[in-house]
This record gives sequence, structure tokens and C-alpha cells, in this order.
Amino acid sequence: MPNSIGGDNSYRVLVADDVKVIAQSISWALEEAGYKTAIARDGEECLELARSFDPHVIVLDLMMPKIHGIEVLRRLKADDWTRDIAVIVCTVKGYRTEIKKAKQLGVSDLIIKPFDPQDLVARVKKANSRRGVATATAKLLVQREPRSENTNYLPRLDTEGGRFQLWGTRGSIPISGPDFIRHGGNTSCMTLEYGRDLIIFDAGSGIRNLGLELARGTPRKLHLFITHTHWDHIQGFPFFAPAFIPGFEITIYGASGFNKNLESLFRGQFDPDYFPIQMENMDAELEFAYVGDDTIQVGDIRISCAFTQHPGPTLCYKAELPGETEQTGKTELTGKTERPGKTIAFVPDNEVFQGYMGRPQD
Repeated sequence: MPNSIGGDNSYRVLVADDVKVIAQSISWALEEAGYKTAIARDGEECLELARSFDPHVIVLDLMMPKIHGIEVLRRLKADDWTRDIAVIVCTVKGYRTEIKKAKQLGVSDLIIKPFDPQDLVARVKKANSRRGVATATAKLLVQREPRSENTNYLPRLDTEGGRFQLWGTRGSIPISGPDFIRHGGNTSCMTLEYGRDLIIFDAGSGIRNLGLELARGTPRKLHLFITHTHWDHIQGFPFFAPAFIPGFEITIYGASGFNKNLESLFRGQFDPDYFPIQMENMDAELEFAYVGDDTIQVGDIRISCAFTQHPGPTLCYKAELPGETEQTGKTELTGKTERPGKTIAFVPDNEVFQGYMGRPQD
């Protein structure tokens, strides 16, 4: 896309944040504004990319693995090659000591989490303009160290067609141990993201880690589709951080036909005999809705459901993402191709051959 700032993606921003969701959302917002970005997952990688990527601005989270953000900032300012890079520090409101130290070290700006990525884009533009021609000229006086031609490959995830992530894959109970490293030991939870729309399937223990990442960002509308209310599919909801944060709107969808309605089943988890916090303590706006034969539209995503073979009313879901038109040539008549839409199904419990003892192919 054309660059509204430099025309050729010549303005570079390094995003240093160990939370993937936050780092990627910041990167997308910056690239939409015309910046070229790179992502560092820890303090050590941030210092390496500060030289190899040579950014104009660094967006630096303070709570970083390997090397703390304050120490990263100290080293950046002590290095002749990186000392003039504009640094915007991201932190949470309560870390007053770190904020004071960051200001003493000469940060260009400071933004408190959670924040709107577009607000950060405006701050990046402002910080970059402050550096001016004098900083760029001064940098020419610093002798660069010779660099290797072999640079690290940083893969870029193409999410234009949507993306899904598994947060929990187990049934029955969450479990830990070396045998469960590959898929993790949390129970059922998956997300589907398309553009700015986020859909969550099931609220097993995996939803807790999802919630911790979402809580770092700006409050938003969430759609939670429940297949059924067995413990392994709802047990994580009392630990879902966004439900306790004002501004989040959470619609919970499920099937009718239970002995109790959907809200009562969720509310039962907060019984004082079982849990120290009640649902009334949740500051998010909660809404419960039943799904039926009609398709549910969430942004550009179409959600439909069907019953599966499992004890009790159990659903599976199908999400249909739209296709897109791509410009592949110079003329409108010959240069367009249709990218087909995508479909993903979430079917965690289904005893297809329950009671059948013959050959599957029959």
C-alpha cells in the first residue's frame, strides 16, 4: 500500500512486547498508517533489532522477559548508535517507580495500558517528527559496526483471511506435565478472528490465558459460543478477566433445552459455596442469547450450528468467512480474481458411532 509518511516504508518502528496479541495489533495499526514494523518478544531481542532493524521509533513494554524494559532503555541510551532513537514506553498505571525511572532516562513519550492502537500511532508520528533532521545527521557521524549479510528471518503471519487459535484442547479436566506440552493441558477454548471481530468457542480453562491477553488491550465486544455446559467447557469463565473490566461487552450464546436456562447454569458456578466471587462482581456487560436455526451474523462472519451426538443438548458450530476480490493486473477487466471464502467448524464432542459396532465404512 502507498506510504502516507515516507512513500516507501522508510520509517521504521520496532514494537517490543512479549504479549503476541498486543504486539500484533500495534504492528497492524502502524503498518496501516504506512510504517514498516518489526516485533521483539523480549528485551534481548529488542536490543539486537535496535541495531539490525535500525528503527526510528521503539514502542517498549517495561515488563519484558530476559531483560527488563528499564534496563533495555538504559542500554539504548548508553549506546552511541541507538541513543537518539525515540522511545515510547508502555506500562500500566500502578508502576510509578518504573515510570519515574523511564522519564529520567529520557523517553520521548509514555502511554498507559490499556490504550487504543490508533492513539499510539499518533504518538509515534509525533515522536518521529521531534527527532528532526539533526538527529539523522548526527547519526551519520557514528561509525557503524560491520553487519553480517545473514539477517534473522522474521516470518510475517498473513491474517487477511482470518485466523484461529486453540487455547485449550483437552476434555474432562485440565492437566500439566511433559506429555501435554505440544497441545497444552487446558480444556476446550478456541478463538476465531477476522478483522476487528473476535469470536470465542467454549469457556474451558483455556479461556483464562485468552482473557489475560485481552485484558491488556482496549475493551471490546466479544462473542462467546458455548457447545454445551459440561464442566470442561465452562469452568474457565469465572477466571475470564475481561468479564471483570468495565467497557467489555460479552454475549454468551448456547442451546436451549437444559433443565435450567443458560444464565442460571453460568451463575451456578459463582455460588458462594463454590467460588469466592459472585457474578454481580463482574463489571462487563453480560448478555445471554439462545441459538437456533437462524444464522448469526458477527461482523462479516456467519455462524450457524447443528446438534451433535453427545449426552444432553450439545452443539457444533460452523463459521463462514467472506471471500475477497484481489486486483492482480493493471485493468479492472483483466486484473481481478476472486479469493474464495473460508469455513471453519468447531466440533469438540460428537460420538458419531455411538452404539454402532459395525465397520465405519459401512
